[in-house]
Amino acid sequence: MTLKARIAWKRLLLLLGGAALLWGCVRDDRSECRFPLRLRFAYTYNTEQEDLFDREIEALHLYLYDADGGRLVAAASPDVGSLSGDHTFEWAVPPGSYRVVAWGGVKQRYDFRSTESYADATLSVRRLEDGVSVDQACEHLFHSMAGGVKIDGSITPEYTLDLHKNSNDVRVVVSGLTDDERTRLRCTIGSANGDYGFDNEVRGVEGVCYLPAAGAEGADAVNEFTVLRLWPGDASRLRVEVAAAGTTTAAGADGTAAAAGSQVIFDGSLSELLLQKPGTDLDLQDDFVIKLEAQRKPGGGFGVEIYVNGWHVVDMPGGLG
Repeated sequence: MTLKARIAWKRLLLLLGGAALLWGCVRDDRSECRFPLRLRFAYTYNTEQEDLFDREIEALHLYLYDADGGRLVAAASPDVGSLSGDHTFEWAVPPGSYRVVAWGGVKQRYDFRSTESYADATLSVRRLEDGVSVDQACEHLFHSMAGGVKIDGSITPEYTLDLHKNSNDVRVVVSGLTDDERTRLRCTIGSANGDYGFDNEVRGVEGVCYLPAAGAEGADAVNEFTVLRLWPGDASRLRVEVAAAGTTTAAGADGTAAAAGSQVIFDGSLSELLLQKPGTDLDLQDDFVIKLEAQRKPGGGFGVEIYVNGWHVVDMPGGLG
C-alpha cells in the first residue's frame, strides 16, 4: 500500500469512528448526548474597576441545575490555572435548559450542603465545635449565577459569570494599652451572615462569632479578620475589651457577652461604624482598617478615639448601641 493510500485509509477510519460516537446524537432522543457549554469568568465589580480574576480567584466550583425542577444535573471544579487566556471553560453537558451557579475561592473554610436541589443548596462558613465560632482564614468567597442557559446541540452563546465578592478583610488596630493589657485584649466580630443559598441570599439567622488572627506591631495590638458579607442595618457587631486580670477570655462565644471585670473599649455595630466614613460602599469595598486609640480614664475604664480607613470618627463613644 502506498503512503498516500495509508493516509487516506487512516482518515477514513477516523471519520468512521467519529460517526459512531455521534450516531446517538443524530436521533430524536438526545438525552445521552453531551454538548459544549462555554463559560467565561471575570471579577470586575471592585474598587480598581478592572478584571481582577487572575489575582483574586484561586478555585471554582460549578453547579448546573435544571431550570424547571431545580434538580442538579452536573457539577465541576475546573482548575483555574488551566482555563484559557480569557478565563473560559468548556463544559460538556446534556441538552436542556439550565441555571449555572458558580462559587469562587472555596478551599477549606466553607462547606456545601444539600446541593442535589437548587432550592435547598447552601454554602456555610465552617464553625468550630461550639457551632458558633469561626477561626480566621484569609479565604475570600465569590459568587455568580447565569439563568436562561439553553443547550440543544446548536451553536450556543458564551455565558459570562462576573463574580461578586462576598467577603471582607477587617483589620482592628488598638493602641494605648500597656503590655499586660495587650495580653488580655479580646476582639471578636459577631454577625448572622454565615449561611447562603445558591442564589447568594443570606439564609437563616444563626449567629457566628469570627475570631481573629491576633498579633502586634510595635506597641499596637492588631487583630485580622476575614468576615462574610456586611450591609447597612445588618447584625454585625464588633466587640473589643480587656479581660479582667487573671482571666483567659472576655467575650462569650457569640461575641456579645462580657465576663465580669472586663473593660470594654468598643462594643457596637460594625457596619454602622464603617459607614461613618463618608462614601463607604459596603457592597463594593472589601478592605477596612479600624484604629482604636484607647485612653485610660481617671475614674477607670477607657475612652477611645476611632478611625475608619484613616477617617476620624468624632463625637462618638466606644460603641454605637
